[in-house]
Amino acid sequence: MKTWNEIKNSRHATAAASTLPPYTPPSIASQKVFDKADDSYNLDILFAEYIWPKLVCHRANSPGFPGDTTQEKWHAILDKMIYSFGPGADDLWSGRRAVSYSRVKEGLYLFAEWFFGLWN
Repeated sequence: MKTWNEIKNSRHATAAASTLPPYTPPSIASQKVFDKADDSYNLDILFAEYIWPKLVCHRANSPGFPGDTTQEKWHAILDKMIYSFGPGADDLWSGRRAVSYSRVKEGLYLFAEWFFGLWN
C-alpha cells in the first residue's frame, strides 16, 4: 500500500492538483461555533438522529449498489446499518429492552466499512 506522501507526490495527483484553484478554508466567522458544553453533549444521539432517516431514504430510493455486491446483499447491509442507528441505538440508550450490543456494533462497523458505497 502506498503512503500518503507517495500518493500526494505521484504524477497523476500533481497533474490533477495543478488544474484546481488553491484551497482556502472557510473563515471561522462563517462556521457555527459551539460555545456551551450542551452543544456537544450526546453526540452519539445527535449523529444517529441525523444519519438514520438518511439511511432509510437511501435504501428506499437508491437504484444502485456498490459494484462488488448485489442488490439483495446491499439491502441486507443497509438494514443492519439502519437498525444500528435507529431502533437498536434507541433501545440501547433508553434501556427499554435487552438489545444485542453485538448487533448494533455490527451495523456500525458495516457503516464504516461501506461508507464510500453510500452514493446515489
